[in-house]
Amino acid sequence: MLSSTTNYLALLPSGESNKPDEWESETVHAHTTPKPDHNVSFSFSVEIGREKNKRREAFEWRAVKKSERDDGMQNGGFKLLWLSPNAEQSDLGEGSSSQSTTNNSEGNGVVAILSWYSSLASPKHPFDLTIMGGDEFNRLGERCLLMVLVTALGLWWLHGQGKTSHRAIAVAEKITGKGKSVA
Repeated sequence: MLSSTTNYLALLPSGESNKPDEWESETVHAHTTPKPDHNVSFSFSVEIGREKNKRREAFEWRAVKKSERDDGMQNGGFKLLWLSPNAEQSDLGEGSSSQSTTNNSEGNGVVAILSWYSSLASPKHPFDLTIMGGDEFNRLGERCLLMVLVTALGLWWLHGQGKTSHRAIAVAEKITGKGKSVA
C-alpha cells in the first residue's frame, strides 16, 4: 500500500490467470462532505463477478457518525457501501438477484462494517471487519473480497496515523487541490 496524504494505492494481484506474478494498483480516494452531513469517505472501484460476468463497480467506505453507532461501534468505524444504483438487484450471473447487502437510507448496499477497538483495551485486536451476507458476498468475486480486506487494512493504518478524521482529509484536500468536497 502506497500513501500520498490521505489517498492511497492498493496493490492487488493481476486478475489474469496467465500473469500470476503481476500486480495492479487501485486508487482509494479520500473525500469530505460539506455541512450538514460533514462526513468522511474513501472511494474506490473494483471488478466484481466471476469469469465472463466481470464488471467494474464503485464502492465507498463512509465514516459512521456518532448518532448512527450501535453497541459494537462505540469507538467509531466505517461502513462499506456498494454505490451501484441497483446494488440489491445486480445480476452477477450466478442465480437470481444478489441478496448480499442490506440497504441503507440512501439505497446503497452495505457490504461490510469496519469497527475500531480501543488500543488500550485490546492491543492485539484493533478492529473488527464484518462482511454482510455471508456466502452471498462470494458472488462479488475474489478480487472484490481482496479489495475489501486491503482497503480495510489501509483505513486501519490511516486511522492509526490520525488521517481518517474530517479535519485531516479537509487539510489534505486544500494542500493538494484535489478531492474537492463531494455533495
